[in-house]
Amino acid sequence: MNGVTEAGGLDSGVTIEGKSSMNHRRHFASITLFLALCFSPLNGAWAQTPMTVGLMVPATEDNVFWRQLVTFMEAVAEDLEVELRVEFMKPEADGRLTQSVVQFRLQSQEFINTFDTIDYFISYHQDEITRGLLRSVDRKGGKLFLINTAISPQEREFFDAPRGRFKSWIGHMYPDEREAGFQLADALLARAFEVKGSQARLETVGIGGTLVEGEEVTGAAAQRNLGLREKVNAEPRAQLKEIVSAGWQPDLARQATSGLLKKYPGLDVIWSASDAMALAAVEVIEESGKTPNRDLFVGGIDWTEDALQAVAEGRLTASVGGHFMEGGWALIVLYDYHHGIDFADELGVQISTRMQVLTQDNVGDYLERFGSEDWGQVDFKRFSKHLNKDLENYDFSIENLLQ
Repeated sequence: MNGVTEAGGLDSGVTIEGKSSMNHRRHFASITLFLALCFSPLNGAWAQTPMTVGLMVPATEDNVFWRQLVTFMEAVAEDLEVELRVEFMKPEADGRLTQSVVQFRLQSQEFINTFDTIDYFISYHQDEITRGLLRSVDRKGGKLFLINTAISPQEREFFDAPRGRFKSWIGHMYPDEREAGFQLADALLARAFEVKGSQARLETVGIGGTLVEGEEVTGAAAQRNLGLREKVNAEPRAQLKEIVSAGWQPDLARQATSGLLKKYPGLDVIWSASDAMALAAVEVIEESGKTPNRDLFVGGIDWTEDALQAVAEGRLTASVGGHFMEGGWALIVLYDYHHGIDFADELGVQISTRMQVLTQDNVGDYLERFGSEDWGQVDFKRFSKHLNKDLENYDFSIENLLQ
């Protein structure tokens, strides 16, 4: 637009410069307009510019969940020919990981500075971290897309919504954690009633990541706990005895399980906020002489490899997950956005995803295809609207993935 305006203004000098100069300037104006339209961020010609994406991971490489997310995302990037650069958190010199906000923010800044230019930067959300990322990405002329963690109502007052107060923040994808907690509780109670009878009275406990009592319920741990409470409270044949905190640590989950088994000798269901803690609970149950999935029903969240194998073996009743795929799905909608197809038209700018349940009934199909996490066998190009002109709606379901 600026080029056209300037060229239009120069036409007034045509009587001084002559017809040849006027034609030259009109030709220049046409080229300027053509380039401005062609290289708009939402124009397909932008595709000629390699798409560069940075991902900052808030954990070290040995973190099971984030390693899953990166592996899946790398397979998507390879199919779409996207330049994806990943940075994990670095441990301290003594091997410890200080997962502080300050450390993550500083390391993110250093990582962003390694790019000459960056089209898109993907990160999880945390209040102070996101504030710093918005400034850093904006200085590079890029766009920010958040995944994995929702924004609380209090934070919303500052951040607004994507494409609102901060124009460089273009989208946000996060799992419905409350629904995940509800789904897990539903699967565990259903299996328990199936084995113990529909008239059974089920004693249930939860092993949470963290407990936030008396505060605004916003984090993943608290949201999952909320889903557990909602499901059990809606089931008159079940009683939620308590939710204990194990801080996402399997060792603490073992201790908690030992205490719960002694406190509630008639316990039927152990709901866990993560697969790692659920597997720790299963070990304690087996050591006590009881049989998981017969005497007690245990499940977790995350779809870790060990947990899904335990589900297949009948040691773990259920695992809820699939949210590690969000990084890959975010990459696909950004790829289409980069090529002129705005995901907001269908999905909006705030995208809440639904996790899915795997039990012995359906885990076999999943493990047969993806048990080795060989995502190279999937053609991720078929999920892109840009590469499939007849594709009207995104379908990131596990059923579509298995096709």
